[in-house]
Amino acid sequence: MNKQAVQLSKTQLFLGLVALALVFEIPYLGLLLYLLAGLTGAGAIVLAIRKINFEISRAKTGDAPPAL
Repeated sequence: MNKQAVQLSKTQLFLGLVALALVFEIPYLGLLLYLLAGLTGAGAIVLAIRKINFEISRAKTGDAPPAL
């Protein structure tokens, strides 16, 4: 996996939000995609919280990350 983070501009984020809002307006498909996007976002939040908790617990125990 690529370790480099990609930064998005405010314009790209806004256009993505507008595109999602337009897709969500489709009668049945929009609801399905809305639920899928919500579950994906919730999963990302859970994974981020788990990673932060793991890093905090590792810092408290003094474990060093594995050498590459």
